Order: sequence, then C-alpha cells, then structure tokens
Amino acid sequence: MWRRGRMSSITSTVTTMATTTRRRANARRILSTSVPLRPWKTSVVESHGDYRAEAWLEDHVGGDLYRYQADLPMLPVPTLAHTLERLLPTVLPVCRHDEEMESLRQAVDRFPEQASTLQERLLHRQQQHENANSSWLQHWWNTLGYLQVRESVVINVSYFFHLADDPSATTLTQRGAALLTAAAQYRHQVCSGSLAPTVLGRGERAQPLCSAAYKYMFHASRIPRPQQDSYKIYDPARYRHAVVARKGHFYTLNLCGPDHATPYPVATLQAGLERIVAHADAMHAHPPPPQLGWLTTAPRDDWAAARQTLLDTDQQYQRSTVSDALERLESGAVLLCLDDVHAVSRLEMGQLLLHGAGHNRWFDKSVQLVVTENGKAGLIGEHSMMDGMPMVGLADHCTKVTYEQCLRKSPTGTMVPEPTVEPIFNTPEFTQILQDPIVHNLVDQGTNCCV
Repeated sequence: MWRRGRMSSITSTVTTMATTTRRRANARRILSTSVPLRPWKTSVVESHGDYRAEAWLEDHVGGDLYRYQADLPMLPVPTLAHTLERLLPTVLPVCRHDEEMESLRQAVDRFPEQASTLQERLLHRQQQHENANSSWLQHWWNTLGYLQVRESVVINVSYFFHLADDPSATTLTQRGAALLTAAAQYRHQVCSGSLAPTVLGRGERAQPLCSAAYKYMFHASRIPRPQQDSYKIYDPARYRHAVVARKGHFYTLNLCGPDHATPYPVATLQAGLERIVAHADAMHAHPPPPQLGWLTTAPRDDWAAARQTLLDTDQQYQRSTVSDALERLESGAVLLCLDDVHAVSRLEMGQLLLHGAGHNRWFDKSVQLVVTENGKAGLIGEHSMMDGMPMVGLADHCTKVTYEQCLRKSPTGTMVPEPTVEPIFNTPEFTQILQDPIVHNLVDQGTNCCV
C-alpha cells in the first residue's frame, strides 16, 4: 500500500517476508500480553481526516506493525498520457457508432492542453505531501469521501462481515464473551505495535501494506460535526473497557485487568454480560427511556445538532453528565451489541448487520460486534478512517477464537475479580436529562426518521 494512503501498491520494498511467516508470527504472539502499552502524551486525539496529524503515534507505539512505514513507496500522480492510454481502450467499446468514437478521440487529443494546469497542481500537491511523508490523496479521500458526507452512515458508509458460526458458543453470552476475548487479544497487539504488518505475496513479490489506519481501530469513534465530522481516538493505556448494548441500554464492561493488557477470563466476561442482559431486560419491562442509539442513524448534520443539544443540558444542570457519558461510550475499545433476536438465514443476518436494530447500535463506533440470542455474529465497521483490510484481520481472528478454546486457555486456580459493569445512560442524573421534553423530541424525531 502507498505510504499513509488507502490504495494498493504495485511495487515492493520487501523481498523476503512471506505471508505464511506473518501468520505464524501472529499465531505465536496472539495470546501474548508481555508487550506493555506506552501512555500517550494526551488521553485523547481528535483527527480531522489527515493521517499526517496522527503520524506521531506510529513512532510512539513502534513495534513490528509500523516498521515498514518509512520505506513504503509514495502514491504517484499518473501522467496524462498514461491516463488517456487506459481511458481509450476502456471507453471505445461502449461507443454506439463511429461518430461517437471519433468525437471521443478528438476529446482525448484536446485533453492534455486543457488539463495541464490541473496536472501541475496535482504534482505540486504530491510534492508537498511527499515532503511530509504522506499520500497526496489521503486527506481528500478521508474528508471528501467520508467525513464531509452528510447522509446517514447506515448503509451509505458502514459495512459488515457476517462471521462464521462457533459450534461451541450457541448462546448470546457465550458468543459475546468469546468475541470480547478475541477483540481484547487483537486490541493489545494493535495498540502495542506487536501485530505483524500485513504482507501480500511471497518472496520477491512480497508487498507490505500501509499500517496507518490501525490507529483508528480500537477506542475510537466518529464524532458528528456540522459540515465535516471528526474522529476521536483514546489512549488504550488509560482506557480498558468495552461498551455493551442491550435493548437500547448501554453499559461499560472492563475487558482486561489493571495492566490494560491481560484479558479477563472468558467466564468472567460472560458473567458480566449476563448481568448486563438481566439488568437491561428488567429495565425494558418498564416504559423504556428515550433510546439514544437512534440518533446515530440520522443524517450527520441532524445528529451533530442533536448531540450539541444534549451537551448543552450540561450547562443547564451545571454538571458534566452528558459529556462524561459520551466519553465513556466513545472511548470503549469496541461496542458489543447483544440483540434480542434469533437469526437463522444469511439474509436475516445481512439485514441485521446492514441496518438492524438502530436503537441497539452506536453507528459512530469504529467497531461493533453483533450477537444474536442463538449465537450468530457479525462485525460492523465505520468506514471513515479505516478501510477493510485491517478489519479483515480482526474479523479473521474473531472467527478463529472459539468459546471452547477460551475456556481451555483461561487461567485456573486464580481468583479474578469480576469486571466492573456500569450503565452509561441509566443513571439518576441522566434520567433527569432524558425526561427533558427537548431530549424526548430529539429521539422521537430520530426514531420516526429511521424506523
């Protein structure tokens, strides 16, 4: 991949590393938590779509994951001649008659003169970005292609993987606990830099891919803003929780111990999930409060305005209830959605993952893991700052880590305290805010728009 870009490379700077070697290295390290997490100089970084602004994190984290970054080739600006050479063979076959073909050839002949100024500007931009060790396209791609898009991210931006079944996990909490264990393992590898970089091909044809996007995988969330969204990523050395959603209620659940590295045993995580299910189901027996997850399905400017309205209530009540709650949700390593449905067919799972139960999602989260009552599972990715290749690695790992395997490898004979489970919005302070007529109206509008 081109340096800090999102396009595949056609050249190689590596001549010896093979994909099989990378996989074996990952297999040896996947359960290791010996590499410590280095605290960042700040607890949260807000990105505005330019990979260069967060490049310092690659040097700070270091490790195998980022070892090829400085040696990757730059994304070139194609010459006009090369562009036109590829255009004609592609377009000529669809011309309907000779006159169209001749008109196209004449347009191609005129184009180099017409486009000369634009080409000079692109070459100048390329030089500026090369001086900053980056791709000339990436900022445009991240902003114009994603962060500035004002439609809902649901369907338009988010993508999903339907994960293979785990025969040893046939219940909601079994599969959920296994997925959290897998996510915690992969999180530590990414956040410590110990994950081997992705390499395509073997021998002299081996090609490493850019690792810039991995920074936005865990403890990350898209933030709605007027005109252009931003992206927040939180320091994994300071935050160790996941977020769990059940029937529109959101909770925090610690993934790992105080070292922020060692995952809790799968049985411990499962016990935490069972407590969450019991609490959310009991809460849902009463008239449910406004379900804020719906707001993340709205067009981005509408959601940005609604989020600001929620934050304004902090000033009204002179406390930080909303900002604290949103930080806890946005800073979670991943979001695990425990859906109260039974899905059987691929079509049912596809619909559930593509749009599903909007109230039980937070579509701004970089990674959402979805589980049904009968143990079916999938992964939803927020597309803005991270393409599919890094997520393929996470999804692949999630399918390989089974519930039975987690039980077998969990430590025995050691007392491990249950991870803390805390509601995010179901607190007395937040209940007061949710009863505010303005907040009720916001969620009602979001629900009516998206149901």
